[in-house]
Amino acid sequence: MRVDRRAGWPVAFRGSLAVAAGLTTWARLPGPRFQRLFPDIYCPAGDEPPDLHLRSLGAYRLVEGRGVLAGYSAAALLDADCAPHRDVPAEIPSPAAGSAPIPD
Repeated sequence: MRVDRRAGWPVAFRGSLAVAAGLTTWARLPGPRFQRLFPDIYCPAGDEPPDLHLRSLGAYRLVEGRGVLAGYSAAALLDADCAPHRDVPAEIPSPAAGSAPIPD
């Protein structure tokens, strides 16, 4: 797991688990220290918007143990980034719709 060297936080984490572990509070998660990637998935706030790699890490946390990543997201986490640009959405295959971007 990649870790933010400045703060020691995982790059993408479940807010509910961080709160349950006493590492932060629900009031602090929407503040300037963290950025919400997906429902209950956060990362340390940075100077730039999240790129595909960071969104893919967040997507992995979102489906961890219940799903997989697809397309450019899977490639990015395997260090085989081939996305045409950094704003490509993270992808999780959906049984009903095939591979679909994750809504924010």
